[in-house]
Amino acid sequence: HCMHRATGKYDSQVIINSDEIPDQFLFIELNKDVVSEENIDLKSPHRHSYQEIIWVRQGSAEQLLDGEIVTYPSHTLLIVPKGRIHRFVPTRDCLGCVIRFKDEFLLNQSHLLFSQFSGHTALHLSDEQSAGIEAYFSLMSSECKRADPYHLQALRYLLAAFIAKLEELRLQYSRVVPQDFTLTLCIWNRFNTLIEQKFKSEHAVSFYASELGL
Repeated sequence: HCMHRATGKYDSQVIINSDEIPDQFLFIELNKDVVSEENIDLKSPHRHSYQEIIWVRQGSAEQLLDGEIVTYPSHTLLIVPKGRIHRFVPTRDCLGCVIRFKDEFLLNQSHLLFSQFSGHTALHLSDEQSAGIEAYFSLMSSECKRADPYHLQALRYLLAAFIAKLEELRLQYSRVVPQDFTLTLCIWNRFNTLIEQKFKSEHAVSFYASELGL
């Protein structure tokens, strides 16, 4: 698959809901042709209704997210939650993968990775970690090439396992000790749910601390 061209109406230089995916899951190989097309057809900052994970295997890329621009090197995973204003600009030598999926495709939602209230989520991986991530991408790429009607089920479980691995890496970056992993993830998910439900009426830290039993 190639990345779709932007469509939609401009709103303060933002394209609303551009690049919508036709199915619940889309795997894109960032090869030279796709990167060349992206750089020729450079999009304005935009947002969309699906979750996106970008793997910069080689080269580098510039990512704008909610007004902040950061340049990322090779072996970096970028998380772009749905609804966030962003723009991805790869260098000419950039290679990698892009995964796009709708919420209903994922077995369990991940507030840790796809929160509307966190800034840039970028994981710069070691060679060993990168090799493990490449294995997941290889399996998902292989499943996407199958024509039988059963591959979506396999993809759904592969994606769930991949997301679980990314959550583990995300918490490692936060220096959370292993025995606290489940508890921390549970509190984070509850915190995000509370914010989504109460942010318009509750602004005190003490309220959220009390609700979470902290």
